[in-house]
Amino acid sequence: MVGGWVVALALLAGAPTAAQAEPAPGPASFGVATWWACMEPGPFDGPRPLACPRPYDPRYARVVGGPPQVFDVLVPENEMKMPWLQPSRGRFDFRVADRMARFAAERGLTIRGHALVFGKFLPGWMVIPRLPAWTRETLLAELRRHIFTVMRHYRDHFPGVVRTWDVVNEAFAADGSYERNVLLEVIGPDYIELMFRYAREADPGARLLFNEFAADQPNPRQQSVLRMARDFRDRGVPLDAIGMQMHVGMDVNLPTSEQRREVMRSYGELGLEVEVTELDVGFPPTLDGHDRSAEQAEIYRGIAADCAAEPACAGVTVWGVADHHSWRGSQGRMLLHDEQYRPKPVLDEVVRALSRGRSRATLLRRPPGPGVIARSRQRRTTVVGEGLRARLSCPAGPPCPVTLSLAVQAGRGYVTVARTRYAVSGAGRTVRLRPTRLGARRLRALSGSRRARLRAA
Repeated sequence: MVGGWVVALALLAGAPTAAQAEPAPGPASFGVATWWACMEPGPFDGPRPLACPRPYDPRYARVVGGPPQVFDVLVPENEMKMPWLQPSRGRFDFRVADRMARFAAERGLTIRGHALVFGKFLPGWMVIPRLPAWTRETLLAELRRHIFTVMRHYRDHFPGVVRTWDVVNEAFAADGSYERNVLLEVIGPDYIELMFRYAREADPGARLLFNEFAADQPNPRQQSVLRMARDFRDRGVPLDAIGMQMHVGMDVNLPTSEQRREVMRSYGELGLEVEVTELDVGFPPTLDGHDRSAEQAEIYRGIAADCAAEPACAGVTVWGVADHHSWRGSQGRMLLHDEQYRPKPVLDEVVRALSRGRSRATLLRRPPGPGVIARSRQRRTTVVGEGLRARLSCPAGPPCPVTLSLAVQAGRGYVTVARTRYAVSGAGRTVRLRPTRLGARRLRALSGSRRARLRAA
């Protein structure tokens, strides 16, 4: 990926019209997790556990919603989890979450729904033993009803606001085994797969994400997530992205930049996106009062740079607004605003890093048959006979070099069928990417439709 590049693709069957054009991928998103109880003056009429830990301060909402508009995604820390949306069996309460959705809609923000199914935070009516006892069929029916009710509520009442969902949250333990919970015990490990299938059925247009703690570096938990993702992709289980939480400074080692990027690339190679979903950086206070703010800033700076550098990384969300609102307490000074809601100097660097143009490819017009690239599919004969047309631009300045490469899925990996290098000036140019002779033979040897992946580097 080269910062500042904008890449868009179209089939050579004809140039897309403005009405047909889809927006090219923009910068990586920048999100913030919020408590709605801290967003409005009391009395707060939501569930008691969601009471704001600090007295109401209007600066909280101003930081979240701007101006200036720093964030473009909001994530409810609790308000969309199952215990608060369905506090008793069959009774849904959307009042608080809907207020957050209206706040986002009025400001042109989006929401990542967090989380549809979280085995550690299930409502009491689901986990307290009752008669009749749960069976696999009855528990799956309740989970399906929950997912359908919640996703369709936001699809229908707030169109375009909640387009990404954390479908399953924290399903693996540190040793790579499944986290023990009632879902695993009653349904079995395939409950994860079934939740994603239900979510796709409930809202086919939603982006579905699996979110996990401490899986941002090679370790048993991360390897289990990767195996699951590879298996899902091989069997057609709907999964669009992996969330890497990145609560830095807890009981996990700090990964190196190369380790973080290696993990991001491992998912990108499966055709998945990656998001840093719950970022905070904090350390216990030292006995001598040593200031570790410079170390914290360097970590934030590095994570933002890693996301900006990896085409698979679609965004970063910081897990909280100001230091004294952090779920981990205020002593570690975890977040990007201090206790007076003043932005820390590194905030500007994070925003700049994530605002650079992305070099990912999308179609400008979808053909009548199978599609192309990313999560779509491409007819081999179209690639061989007509190639692909790409519009390249270099808004950052004078001529930039770029190499476009096209790879097609073969088994569990990808084979490269085309690679061409270009020099592009600020005015931009339209290019035609055709397979090499070897690439064309590889395409003809593959049977059926295949996933394709275009990369700019």
